[in-house]
Amino acid sequence: MKKLLLLIIIVGIVADLRAQCGGGELYFKIKQFPTSYTFDLTIQSGEYGWLWNTILLNPYPTTFNNVSYTSKQCVAYASAKNASAPDIIPWGFYSIEMKIKNQIGNTVLSRNFSIDIRDENWGKYGLIYLGVDTFIEYDTTNNTLNFTARQNGVDRSQLIANNGIYRIWEIWQVFTPLQANFKIPVELKNSVEGTENSFGYLKADNVNVNSGNKFNFKDSVSNTVEHGTLDTAYNNTRKYSFKWENNDNITSVGQTNLYYGTYNFSIDRLKNDKIIKRLFRTVYPLTVKNLIPEKSNITEGEIYFKDPTTDNQFNLYSASGNGFIKNEAFTGLNIQVGTLVDQKYAVKAKQSFTASGINYNWYEGDFNPSTQLDFMVTGITNLNAKYKGNLVSNYNSGFSTNSQRKVVRTDDGKLHIVYESLDKVWYTYSIDNGVTWQPEQLVDIASANTKNASITHNSNAIFIAFQSNEGPRIKAARFSNGQKSWITNVYSLSSYDYD
Repeated sequence: MKKLLLLIIIVGIVADLRAQCGGGELYFKIKQFPTSYTFDLTIQSGEYGWLWNTILLNPYPTTFNNVSYTSKQCVAYASAKNASAPDIIPWGFYSIEMKIKNQIGNTVLSRNFSIDIRDENWGKYGLIYLGVDTFIEYDTTNNTLNFTARQNGVDRSQLIANNGIYRIWEIWQVFTPLQANFKIPVELKNSVEGTENSFGYLKADNVNVNSGNKFNFKDSVSNTVEHGTLDTAYNNTRKYSFKWENNDNITSVGQTNLYYGTYNFSIDRLKNDKIIKRLFRTVYPLTVKNLIPEKSNITEGEIYFKDPTTDNQFNLYSASGNGFIKNEAFTGLNIQVGTLVDQKYAVKAKQSFTASGINYNWYEGDFNPSTQLDFMVTGITNLNAKYKGNLVSNYNSGFSTNSQRKVVRTDDGKLHIVYESLDKVWYTYSIDNGVTWQPEQLVDIASANTKNASITHNSNAIFIAFQSNEGPRIKAARFSNGQKSWITNVYSLSSYDYD
């Protein structure tokens, strides 16, 4: 009989409470009832909250409209999973101001505090918080405001102090809240630099996200987005995926190169626009070749190329076949990579390489082996280095004597050769009796065409006489220890046609 009476009393109290407030799982109220005390209540949140998706059965982000009440004795909210309730409070973090007033309207207690109800387990249909209600209630007897979990008439309470933070899972002694599915929307967008156009898609968690749409990411951890669409046409020019850009509400995480195809970032829970863009820039094809004029300008060997949008390091690439080709070379590339400023595309030549058993040595071109060539692309771009084959001539008579000496041995035993190729006179020597030969040297200046060379020596000094089209004239050059020591005009041929 006593148990029945207690049950009737409890049911009566609950029915009386619901009559005051309506149904709910979170109550703001005066503990003693009836009462002449009232309260003013303000609930605010600057962060995202989450409601329950009854179809997908997971939380989705939402925003809470800040509310204020005056002269209330009870306010009730249903939990985020109770989709049919009229007043729902999303899972979230809230700033609360509560002022208690007596029967004549004087404030007897005022508290500013925060409550954290970010636990997906908390809700009408949850199993962990089963059969429990949560109260923020004023006790008129003690003039205190309390944060209370009440189950079957048993209270667990915390005294609410100014600027305190109170977590629903702690008052219910759950200790480990379920927050893994609470995510924040971020807008993902592809745009051509300097425009707000939108096209294609990006990738997040292996999901294709249409440009301009939002995708939900976890806060306070490192997230990743990838470029998806790589190229597009805009104003009759080709645009290619270039770099990442974000607004101030996105924080880059360990990202030193914004030109990579992936971007790592973190976000907070604040209710603001969060936008990540993949910018696109005009591109043109870039071709780099190692030309071999003595073989009809085929391209062979390798080149060193540096791309600031990748690792910004010189890497070795093949130039054989059609040359090294980069079809997506960005226009006007002059960027900062980490702490390095003014980073451009750059290329360097190899000093020599071997192809089909022949050694080839660099002798001229748009770029060279000793210094890197930094450059910017403004249109279709072609860069060439030229290589001379060791003891190779494009003339059948390049090594023939024509009554002119082409080979001598100096007193130190070295062999020396002079011959013609590519409208030039070339000199080389061997220190191992002709097994290997040093890289060829032009005897005259590069701009001159030369022919009909003859070689002699005095002790270990080499002298070469030849015809030059500059004048035209007869010239002579001296080499010592493989280096040219002088070149001079010997005789001008004013009436002679070089050709």
